[in-house]
Amino acid sequence: MRGAGFRAPRPVKSDQPLMTIHTTRKALSISRTIIDRAELDGGALVFDRLRRGQCRLMSFRTLLIVGLAFKIQDPRRNWNLSQVARFVHQFNRAERALADLADFAGTSDHIETALRAMARLLEPEGSFHRVNPKTGEVRPRPVGMMTLDQFCNRIVEASIPPVFQPAQVQALDSTDVPTPAKKQFWPKKPDPVVDSDYMPPAPEPKDKEERGSKGWPRVGYDGRLQCSLDLDARLGWRTQTEDHDTHAFNGHDLHLLVDAGFVGYETIVYFIRGMLFRPAGTYKADCGIALIDSLRYGFEAEWLATDRGYSYCKAENWVRRLDERGIKYIHDLHANQRRSKMPIRNKAAIWIDGVLFTSALPKELRKLENFTIDMSDEDKSKLREKYERRMQYAFMANGPVRPDGSVQLKGPAISGRLRCPNVAISRRYAMSKPETKCQPNSCDCGSTIVVYPQESARERQPMPFGTTRWAELYGMRTAVESANSNFKIWRGVLHRHSSFVFGTTPNAILLALQCAAINVSLFHDAYDDKVTIKTTKSEHVPPKRRRRGAARALHQRRARSKKRLTGPQPVTQGRRR
Repeated sequence: MRGAGFRAPRPVKSDQPLMTIHTTRKALSISRTIIDRAELDGGALVFDRLRRGQCRLMSFRTLLIVGLAFKIQDPRRNWNLSQVARFVHQFNRAERALADLADFAGTSDHIETALRAMARLLEPEGSFHRVNPKTGEVRPRPVGMMTLDQFCNRIVEASIPPVFQPAQVQALDSTDVPTPAKKQFWPKKPDPVVDSDYMPPAPEPKDKEERGSKGWPRVGYDGRLQCSLDLDARLGWRTQTEDHDTHAFNGHDLHLLVDAGFVGYETIVYFIRGMLFRPAGTYKADCGIALIDSLRYGFEAEWLATDRGYSYCKAENWVRRLDERGIKYIHDLHANQRRSKMPIRNKAAIWIDGVLFTSALPKELRKLENFTIDMSDEDKSKLREKYERRMQYAFMANGPVRPDGSVQLKGPAISGRLRCPNVAISRRYAMSKPETKCQPNSCDCGSTIVVYPQESARERQPMPFGTTRWAELYGMRTAVESANSNFKIWRGVLHRHSSFVFGTTPNAILLALQCAAINVSLFHDAYDDKVTIKTTKSEHVPPKRRRRGAARALHQRRARSKKRLTGPQPVTQGRRR
């Protein structure tokens, strides 16, 4: 790791990312290394080799190598299987040997047959596609085979050079993936999802626009509306952006887990660490937990930053499950969560924004405004100072969380944050501490409170909302938005006709390959081809090449030590992969 005296390289002037287009042989070599490192023998590959009968003209392993090389060479190409066949047709004898491909194999039919066979094998246990529609017979899933999510994330994680350790903060978000199927029915609002707290209300009859063929919409196998010939596509909610307003879409949700950054470091490569593909409108809390559980080495970061789509879910479905896994989380608060409420035991205290305050909290600090997009840096700094000043009246943890989920909090007068006339020890504090005007025996500034697990569970965070430390960590969540733009515009393609394949499982396999190709593009561009997929030693990592903007994020301006950490992304030696 380079020291603080390292001089950053001159910025590269460009309007878009510098994408490295690899030769076919180099793309195949990188792809083969990734597939071998993923160790997918516990997935579908071993079952493909040991199957009875004649061997496939294109094995599952060859399909993955060829498909990944196709995206590595140009990540912005559509997932058109005929284009992949043309890509294979141009292979010479050495390139075919590198992909373990026979001279007469590699047509569009061979590719499609192998992809559908792999999808049938990787279908989840309770999937509708495992039922024979004619006989009703259920096709069992092979015992001991890894799940679809584990299979996809093995490929994604193997695409990152072993030298790079996971970031201190990782961000989780979902983006919409519309289906290529033609719309047969289109309401203005999506159908509600069971147990979802963040979805829009159920559509009223007057809001629906029934447009389409006779017999649509149909009721899908999961009880939700099916609006196209894609059996797995469902209606989801697309939030407002600069390009479009809030509206419904028909397709899937792609959940991405991305390296967001380290506190104090100026540069970071936003590697995609994990992905999950589900029908649109699926409960986000279940999707997020399933993604974390499907990672090969588990969640290795210190913090998880999410938006309100996850944190607004029920506490027992999201934050408590994160607590069980030992994951510290940071998130924004919905307007409905920013309400004052009384605790269960001590009625003198008050809950505000997930923090328990004493009743001596001044009224002007009880309802602070939220951060908005159009705020200037100066206004944000002043608002953070108000949140910091409010924390002087907050209860602090008095020990670790108990086995039943409860925690004991101590008042601000005994934690050294303010002076109260009812607490004798607080009178010894410095005069710079705020002094309350509490009446005798009428406050709780010096008391201790036991907080139950169900009290403000959705709003509570390890870092209090609005404070400078909270802004440092939550501000890194924009990294996952950059990953979404890389997926859709800069380093990939993700629109209605980017894939002509129906179904959740085959598209999940293709998107896992695209995630791996984006990771390859990221580290080749960031380090100007000086870092390869096999780099394992930190001394082989040069300074990251990056165009510098006019302003820097808060977590880049602040560091825990006096020395500015301006070196490359932290790396590690002897990674276990």
